[in-house]
Amino acid sequence: MGSIPVLNTLLIAFLIFIPAFFLWHKNKLALSRLDAMGLILGPLVLMGLSFFFFSTRVGGTVLYTAHGWPHTFALHQIEDVLDKTPIDAWHFVPGSLFSYVLADFIFYGVVLLLALVVIKKYGRCT
Repeated sequence: MGSIPVLNTLLIAFLIFIPAFFLWHKNKLALSRLDAMGLILGPLVLMGLSFFFFSTRVGGTVLYTAHGWPHTFALHQIEDVLDKTPIDAWHFVPGSLFSYVLADFIFYGVVLLLALVVIKKYGRCT
């Protein structure tokens, strides 16, 4: 399906967190209240928007859309491509909703933390 499982999402987030944490402490960057609020609200917004990402594919003879990024949360089977019979069935990928939400929150939080560190370190005009 081309999606990233929850465990791999957390592993990628951890690998992104290591350089962000190193850069943060090496440069002694301070975290303001606005930065802290952005690190809480930013992942929540991105996590909510991630459920609206979808890709349309043909698997076997079924046309379906995969919803969610970086890992698929639900599959919507649309129609049989051979005889054009509508299916309209939703299948939720196994796993608890909490694990997907937690993995997305951690992933997007770490990505935003790295972006914040890079902007604070290299975004200064000289």
